[in-house]
Amino acid sequence: MVELSELTELFPYMDVSPHELNELAEIMDKIVCQAGNLVFRESEEGDCLYLIKKGEVKISRLVGENKEKLILILGRGMYFGNFSMVNGGALRFTAEALEDSEVLTFRKQELDMLAQKNSAFGVKIMSEVLFSLFNIYREVDAKFINMMQSVMLGQILDNGAQDKSVKTSTVLKRRGDHHAN
Repeated sequence: MVELSELTELFPYMDVSPHELNELAEIMDKIVCQAGNLVFRESEEGDCLYLIKKGEVKISRLVGENKEKLILILGRGMYFGNFSMVNGGALRFTAEALEDSEVLTFRKQELDMLAQKNSAFGVKIMSEVLFSLFNIYREVDAKFINMMQSVMLGQILDNGAQDKSVKTSTVLKRRGDHHAN
C-alpha cells in the first residue's frame, strides 16, 4: 500500500476527494529501485501500470542482435507499462532506473474493480493516464520525425557527394536552414 500523502503530491490538479485517493492508495504498491536496477525486462509477463513518484526511468527495447535502443527517458509523474496493463501478456520494453527511483504500480484487475465501484473516479484516473500517455507519444513521434529527417538528410548528402550538381544551399534549404547562401 502507498501512503495517501504520496498521491496528493502526484495528483495536485486532479479533482478527487481524499477518500478516492485513499482507495487508490490501497490498491497501489511501491517499487524502490537503485540506479541501474531494472523495474522490468522486455518479454516478462506484466499486468501493471507504473507511475514514477521519484527519479528517472529509461525505457528501451532490444533490436537486431541484442542491441539496446533507447526509446525515451521518463521522470516524475509519468506513466509506463500501459500496453501490458491493457492487453496483458509480455512486456514490450525494458524499464531501468537511471537514478534512485520510486515507482508506484497499479494492477489492472484492482484498478478495474475500483472503477466499477466508482465509475466517475475511474474516468478521472483514466483521463490522467491518457493525458500523460498522449504527452509520451507526442515526444516519441517528434523523435521519430527528427530521426527520419536525419536519415533523409544523410541520403541527400550521400547523393550530393556522388553527384556534384547538388549544391550545398539546396541541401541546407531542405534541412530548413535558410541562412546559407
